[in-house]
Amino acid sequence: MLLSLFFLLVLLVVIKYCYDLHQFNPDAELIELHDCNPITIQEKYKSKSPLLIHNHPKIDITMKSLLQSNPGYIIVDDDKYLSFDSFDSHEKSHEKPLSVYQNKKLCKDLFISPPLEKISELFLDKLHCNIQFAVSLFKNKNRLTLSENKNNLLILKPIQNQITVYLINPKHALDIAQKDEESIKKWSHKIVLNENQILSIPPNWFYFYETNQNDTIIGSIQSDTYFTVFYNLLR
Repeated sequence: MLLSLFFLLVLLVVIKYCYDLHQFNPDAELIELHDCNPITIQEKYKSKSPLLIHNHPKIDITMKSLLQSNPGYIIVDDDKYLSFDSFDSHEKSHEKPLSVYQNKKLCKDLFISPPLEKISELFLDKLHCNIQFAVSLFKNKNRLTLSENKNNLLILKPIQNQITVYLINPKHALDIAQKDEESIKKWSHKIVLNENQILSIPPNWFYFYETNQNDTIIGSIQSDTYFTVFYNLLR
């Protein structure tokens, strides 16, 4: 009997956390912070507004340094195999767009995870779990397709060069349905994100970003909580 009551209580808590996850702030505006105080960050994070944090130290990693320290490395990207040397700006195909998006293995193999882990500590509390670090590499101009944040936490950190991020409040879900990225920009918050900044994207917000420079590296952090992890994995 007691065991049944315990599981019922846990189920009710899980349902509440999943319900709260879908509650968004229709009036949310970009919140800008000028220091990396974790207490302030975690308090503002609760408002379910995008957070732009300035004055964060640049991560001392470049495409050139990664290529020099990992000669002959083969990137495994889904079912594709790609030579890391393809991102060398001296390659003959230097004018063609090239990208590897949110690759967890690459992030670990190239030792990019440790600085991202330090960033995650600014946001995470004891309930967070399933913390994942990934890196995206871009060569020349690229535009990502529209995505929805289906995690409790999503952080973007430019490591080399800046990107232009477009964030869209979930209240515009019907407005942007079946439309291309160019036509939905009018509903977005446009943010030029550089190497000394961090961007936190709230749950259920839509986003995409563009790269405009030759060598661009973006670190990303995703996390759930113990009460939402299975729900987020399934949806």
